[in-house]
Amino acid sequence: MFGNKEEKNQKKMEKLLEKYHLEEIDEKDMEVLNNISGELLGLGKVAGMMTMNSTEQSKIQHLSVLVEQNWLIIKKLSEISRKLDK
Repeated sequence: MFGNKEEKNQKKMEKLLEKYHLEEIDEKDMEVLNNISGELLGLGKVAGMMTMNSTEQSKIQHLSVLVEQNWLIIKKLSEISRKLDK
């Protein structure tokens, strides 16, 4: 039961890494990304259960954009870190 859920979460994380081109991120940062993605999955489930008016939906969309931007920032910072380590 738990293994199946963990496998699903792992596949979602792999898709997320692929989507944002974060495959080369180091292990420490990967732990942080796992925590972030877990929180996002939980928030998505809660938001899906609630009925929202257009203002609330707009807020959620804006927050989603910020999350997208953060993934890009994480990727770029990881690239910079790798280059500095060389």
